[in-house]
Amino acid sequence: MEKKIQLKQIYEILEIEVENEKPEKEWGWKKILVRLITYPLSIFLVAMCFWTAIPQGKYLLAMGVLLIVGVYLYTDLKIIFKKNYR
Repeated sequence: MEKKIQLKQIYEILEIEVENEKPEKEWGWKKILVRLITYPLSIFLVAMCFWTAIPQGKYLLAMGVLLIVGVYLYTDLKIIFKKNYR
């Protein structure tokens, strides 16, 4: 993905026009399968933080897991909703 962005920037600098650019599908089978695995895993991790890590006093571990899960869910949902509005 980063190579595509860099290539696009080079084309813009050199003022080269590209016609055969296909938009990336957000709802491909691979991405649906990944979401079917990661969303329940995220919910499970959040539940485990509240039911086991926090009551045992492992606040740093719980905050780290909640931060990672929160960032993943936020960015993924932001990408989904941004693509739907285009």
